[in-house]
Amino acid sequence: KKVAEQTHTIEAGLEVIRSGEKHLNPEILRQLLEDTKATQQVFTDTLNELNNIVSEEERQQTEPAYKIKESKINKVRQLLQDQLPEERRETVQHAFRELRKQPIGPMLQKYAIAAEGLAERLNKLVEIHVEGKDIEVSYDQLKGFFGSLVHLVRNSVDHGLEESETRVMLGKPEAGHITIKAVAENQALVLVIADDGGGIDAEVIKNIALKKGIIDDNYAESAPDEELIKLILAPGFSTKEEVTDVSGRGVGMDAVKATVDHLNGTIEINTELDQGTTFEITIPSAT
Repeated sequence: KKVAEQTHTIEAGLEVIRSGEKHLNPEILRQLLEDTKATQQVFTDTLNELNNIVSEEERQQTEPAYKIKESKINKVRQLLQDQLPEERRETVQHAFRELRKQPIGPMLQKYAIAAEGLAERLNKLVEIHVEGKDIEVSYDQLKGFFGSLVHLVRNSVDHGLEESETRVMLGKPEAGHITIKAVAENQALVLVIADDGGGIDAEVIKNIALKKGIIDDNYAESAPDEELIKLILAPGFSTKEEVTDVSGRGVGMDAVKATVDHLNGTIEINTELDQGTTFEITIPSAT
């Protein structure tokens, strides 16, 4: 729509010349050149927005891709297995497991778009860096996990990143930075979500958990900071006193933990005040 509006402005300027209503002169020519440059910029900005919707892997794809029903894949697999000796069947099973895997890039890009959208709603500036788009994973196995992980990304924007004014006072860049990275290690999928925000204060977490009855005084006195920080994954926990459409209900992070536990995975949290927080999630046998 923006590109169309800009081109219509140029067309209107050219029409008065074509109709003879005005004669082309340096002033009109300069205006047309300015309008043309503005259109080129709008067009470039629009393409950049579209690049965030269609993944790079899809844009660069040079060979035909086909969507095949699960039943057809299973039929071919069964035909092969029926023709092979027992010792070769595991090889066929492995080949078909690999066939079902897809690059994780499109999913990571969705998280980046969600983070940018939330940052805009919260009037925060953010830069998203995505790594490991070519890592292939089994979407069927990780469907629930991918659905819950968006909470962690949103948490990094909402709770992790400071307001621009605060960042400037702390000597940080005005725009916050979030990295979303996938790594394949020994058939495990390692997902890292890191921000350069305010970090997590273990003392604040402890006081909120005590107030909500999530822990008792004995645990609060003896638990190390690393264990207290992990309480952000507890059901019903939230650092926000006011409930909004973005946060405050105490749901989301516990959903991430539940899906990770279901997949026998682990979550590690590394944080430093005023420096940022890194979540590292490892899911075994996912790549």
